[in-house]
Amino acid sequence: MKLLKEIKNLRGQTFRQAIFIKEDLDKIPKDKNGQPDFSTVGNENIENVILNCLSLYQVKTTKESFYLNAIANIILTREKDEIELQSKFRKFLIEVLESSIMKTEITENEGKKVESRKGIYSGWIISQVLAELGVKISDEGEIVY
Repeated sequence: MKLLKEIKNLRGQTFRQAIFIKEDLDKIPKDKNGQPDFSTVGNENIENVILNCLSLYQVKTTKESFYLNAIANIILTREKDEIELQSKFRKFLIEVLESSIMKTEITENEGKKVESRKGIYSGWIISQVLAELGVKISDEGEIVY
């Protein structure tokens, strides 16, 4: 998996990173109005999407905590742009990425329909990361892991 591969929008263009943790946001130079100057920020890439998804994932078990930390360490301590994950980590990362796809859920509360959004990235962003992990769509339209 090539971590520094840039994500492209639906028009095939690269775009700036979209999600920041506070520490990263504080490092961005300010414009003349004192606001972060996002033109100085790098483009969105596979590594950034994965790390954001991992950092915002709500773990369900202690095992997931260890897997999450292991994947982050593999990414952050790598010596080159490309990495390979053990099968158990790859499977868990796919689960994390799929849970990070932005979805609108409609529920009913006291007879009223209520919309809520879950996830952090649009499906087209996550699909590029999944493709880099080797996930494909079969001729029958099924996801092949």
